[in-house]
Amino acid sequence: MNRKYRQSGHHGHYGHHDHHRHHHHKKNRKLKVFLIVLAVFVLLVGGGVGTVAFMMSNGRQKLIAKSQNKSNNSKGLDDTIKVNGVKYKLKDNVINILIMGIDSKGDIAEKSKVPGEFGQADVICVISIDTDKKEVNTINIPRDTMTDILTRTKNGAASEVINGQICLQYAYGDGKEKSCKDMLNVVSDVMYKIPINNYAAVNFDAIPVINDGIGGVNVTMTDEYTYIDKAYKKGATVVMTGIKAEKFLRYRDTTVVGSNMQRINRQKDYIKGLLSTIQQRFKENPTSALGIIGSIKNNMASNISTSEVSYLGSLFASGSYKMQEYKILPGTYQGPTTTEFDEYILDKEKVYEMILEVFYKKVK
Repeated sequence: MNRKYRQSGHHGHYGHHDHHRHHHHKKNRKLKVFLIVLAVFVLLVGGGVGTVAFMMSNGRQKLIAKSQNKSNNSKGLDDTIKVNGVKYKLKDNVINILIMGIDSKGDIAEKSKVPGEFGQADVICVISIDTDKKEVNTINIPRDTMTDILTRTKNGAASEVINGQICLQYAYGDGKEKSCKDMLNVVSDVMYKIPINNYAAVNFDAIPVINDGIGGVNVTMTDEYTYIDKAYKKGATVVMTGIKAEKFLRYRDTTVVGSNMQRINRQKDYIKGLLSTIQQRFKENPTSALGIIGSIKNNMASNISTSEVSYLGSLFASGSYKMQEYKILPGTYQGPTTTEFDEYILDKEKVYEMILEVFYKKVK
C-alpha cells in the first residue's frame, strides 16, 4: 500500500477504507447497475412532453456548447491531431453526458454525511451523441479503474490527491454538484481530457421504482448466467422485475479478481432490453414517465436543463439514432497491489485508439 493511500485512510472525516470495505463485503448494499442510463432516458422521455421547437433548438445549442467547452480540459488532445500520417479532427455537434449509478440509499446528498461518505460511483458511463451522424456511443469506465483521486476535508475544501479506484471520487464531494463535477474531471482525465460537462447521477433506491414503473424489462441472455438464476440460460429472454433486476445487475463474487467485468457484461444485456422498453413505452404513452421522475427526484443529481432534456427527448423518441456497440474502456484487472481491492489498469494505447474512433473524424 503506498504512503498517500494509507494516509488517507487515517483521516477520520474521510471514512475512505470503512466505506470501501462496507461496499465490498455487504452484498445487500451493493447495486452495481446500469440503471443510471434508464434514469437519464426516463428524464428524456418525460421532458419531451409538451415542448416547443424553440426549446428543443435552444437545448441542442446549449448541450453542444457545453460538450465542446474545454475550460477544465485545456491540457488534453488538440482539436486537430495527426496519427501515422493521418489527420484527425475533434467531431463537431457531439453531446457528451456522464452518467453514474451511486452506491447509496435515501437522499443522494444526505446532509449528515461528510466527504468520503457520499457513496461510490459504481456505474460510470459516458454517452456520446453524434448529432451529425445520428449515432450514440456508450463507453463504460470500470469502477475499479486506478487513477488520481482528489480528496476533501470535512468542510469540503480540496485536500490531498491519492491513487485509488475511480469510483471513490464521487464519495469525496457533496453527493450532488461537487461530487458530479469532480467525477467529470477525473473521467475526462482518463479519457485524454475529452470535454465532458453534462452529467446525471442516480442512487440505487431509484432502481425498483424505475424498473417496475415501465412494466419490467425484457432481457435476452447472451451468455450463461445460471449461477444467478436457473432461468438465465444463454439465449433465454426473461422479464426483469425490480427484485430480479437488482439481483441480476448487482451480483459479484468479490473473491474472484475481475468479477466486475462479468457484471458489466450482464449490464450490456440489460441495457439493450432497457432502451427498447423505454422507447416502446413512450410511443404507447408519452406521459408515463412523469410519475416516475417525481418519485426519484431526491435520488438524482443532474445539470441537464429543461430545454436540454426536451431536445434529448425528441432525439430518443424519433428512433432515428443508431446505438453503436457498447464499449468498455480498455484495460486489465489485477489483484490488490497499492489498495485492498481489485484494480483495473488502463491500456493507455488502446484507450487512445478508442478516443480517436469515437470522438474524432478523419479529415484531409
